[in-house]
Amino acid sequence: MDAGADQSRTEPESEAATPRTPTRTGLGLFAATVAFVLPIAYSPNVNSPFWSPRLAIVLLLSAVGIPRLVPLILRHDRAAAFASAFLGVAGLSALVARQPSMALFGPYGFGAGLVMVAGMAGAWAIGRSLDQQGRDDVQRGILAAVLVNVVVALAQEALDLRSLGLSPVRGAYGLLGNPVHLGALLAGGSAIIAARFLDRPGRWASAAVAVGAALQLSGSRFGLLALVAVTGCVVGRRPRAPSAAFMGCLTVGFLGALVLGPLLTEHTDSPTVVQKLQSASEGELYNRAQNWRSGLHALADRPALGYGPGRFVEATSPRRTARMASGDPETVFLDAHNLFVEYAVTTGPLGLVTLSGFLLLALRRARGPLLWCAVGILALHIMQPQSFGTTPLAFLALGAAGPLHGTRRRRLALLPATGVLVFLALLGAGRLVVGDFRLDQANLDFSIAQGRAAADDLSPWPEPVSKLGQILFFRASMEANAAHRQELQRQSLSRLAEAVDRDPAIATNWNNLGDVELVLGREDGARRAFEQALERNPWSARALTALAAIAVRHGDEATARPLIARAEQVLSPEVVAALVAERSG
Repeated sequence: MDAGADQSRTEPESEAATPRTPTRTGLGLFAATVAFVLPIAYSPNVNSPFWSPRLAIVLLLSAVGIPRLVPLILRHDRAAAFASAFLGVAGLSALVARQPSMALFGPYGFGAGLVMVAGMAGAWAIGRSLDQQGRDDVQRGILAAVLVNVVVALAQEALDLRSLGLSPVRGAYGLLGNPVHLGALLAGGSAIIAARFLDRPGRWASAAVAVGAALQLSGSRFGLLALVAVTGCVVGRRPRAPSAAFMGCLTVGFLGALVLGPLLTEHTDSPTVVQKLQSASEGELYNRAQNWRSGLHALADRPALGYGPGRFVEATSPRRTARMASGDPETVFLDAHNLFVEYAVTTGPLGLVTLSGFLLLALRRARGPLLWCAVGILALHIMQPQSFGTTPLAFLALGAAGPLHGTRRRRLALLPATGVLVFLALLGAGRLVVGDFRLDQANLDFSIAQGRAAADDLSPWPEPVSKLGQILFFRASMEANAAHRQELQRQSLSRLAEAVDRDPAIATNWNNLGDVELVLGREDGARRAFEQALERNPWSARALTALAAIAVRHGDEATARPLIARAEQVLSPEVVAALVAERSG
C-alpha cells in the first residue's frame, strides 16, 4: 500500500485503461453525494437525530450497491466474491437468530445489524465501480463533510448550540453525535487534506490547523493515534519541508485548542484529548478486554453462525462482571467495540473469515489518499463501535481506492433489480424517518396517538412501544375516571409486554415492565419481570433493588440482604438504600 502511488492504474493485462473524462456519471454523482451527506446527516426533529437519517441513507446505499457486486464477481474480483460471501453468511446468521427482525435492523439508535453489513458491502461495490471522475468527486465529498464537521465541532465549544441539539457532553462531536466518530472522520479526512496540502500548502494550511483543533476538542484519544499514523504514511515519503509544515499545522491547531479551549468553553465542561489521556483508567481497557472475552466465550453456545448481526448484546450481557457494571450497572455494550470480535461473535467463524478476506483483498490492491482515508476511519473500529455515519463511508473510500476497470463492459440486467431495491429502500427509509419524527413528538407531548403511530412505524424495535407503554401509564396516573384509568393501565402493561416480546434479550425492557407491575401492586408479575432482567443483566441495580424492596415489604430480610449486598457491589450503599426505601414504601 504505497501512499504515493497513482490511483488511476488499471486492471492488469486483459483490460485496457479507461481514459479520464470530465463527464460525470449518475453513479459517480450518487457516490459523491453520499460521501458528503452521510457524515453530516442530522435532524433535531426526530427522536434519534444522528441515527435515523443516516440509516435511511444506508438503506438506499445498500439498494444501489449490492447489485453491483454481480458484475464485479464476473470480472473475477476476489474481494467482491468475499464481500458477497460475508453478506451471505450474515444474512443466514440473521435468519437463524433468536430475534431475526432485530438481527436485520440492529439495536435502535445504533449502527449494527444486517443493514450495516449490506451498507459495508454495497458502499464498497459502488466505490469499486466508479470511474476516475467519480472517485475524484468522492474525495471532494468526503473533504467537504470533514470541513463541515470541523466547523460545527469548533462552534460547539465556542457557542451555545443547545437550541439545535448540538451541545457537547463528552467532547465535541460535530454532526456525528459521538466524539469517537468525529475522531474517526478526522483521522480519515486528514489523509485527503494532507495530499492536497503537499501540493498547495497555502490553500490547505488553515484546514490542517482546524482539523488539529477539532481533534483536541473532541477528546478522541484513538482518533489522535490514528490521525498521526495515517498522516505519517501519507507525508512520510514526500519532501521534508511540506511534510513538516503539514504536521506543524496540525500541531498548532491541537495545541491552540488546548490553550484557548478553556477560554471559549464556559458553557461546557467536555474534556479534551490531553485531559482524557491524563485521566485514562485501567478500567476502560479492562471493560473492553472483558467484553471481547465474554463474547468469544459465548460463541461456544452458537458456534456455527453466531448470534446474528447486531446481537452482540444478547451474547455478552448475561456474562457481565461486577467490575464492568460498577458505577453504571444498567448500561451494557451493544457492540464489541472491535470490528473483528463483533462479527466473530455475531456471524461466527465463517463470518470472520469472509470479512477478513474481503478487507485483506480490498486493501491489497488499493492506493492513494482514499486508501488512507479508509484506513484512518477503520483504525478506530479496533477500539470503538461502528457507526452509520463513518463505517459505510470507510468502505466507499476503500472501494474507490482500488484499481480502475477497463473499457470492456458486460451488459447485465441490473437496472430492474436496482430499481426494485431502491423503491423498497425509499419506502423503508420514509417510514423510518416519519416514525422517528412521531416518536419525538410523543416524547415532547406525551401524545398517545403519536406514540401509537411511532410504535407501528418503528415496529422492529422495542424502544418506541416501550415509550408508548410509559406514556399510557403516565396518562393513567392523571385520569380521574376509574374505569378509564384501569383501561390505560391495562394498555400500558400490554405495550410494555410487547416491548419484551420484540427483544427479550434487553434487561431494560423487563425492568420497564417490572416497574409498572410493581407500582400497580402486581408483585408476582413484577418479581417475574425483574428475575428475567437479572438473567439478561446479572448486575442490574434496578432489578436487584426492586426484588429487595418486594422482600422488605413482606419482612423477608433473609431474601433482601443478599440482593442488597449484590447491588452494593456496583452502587454505593447510600444509593442502594435510597432505591430500596423508595420502592418498598
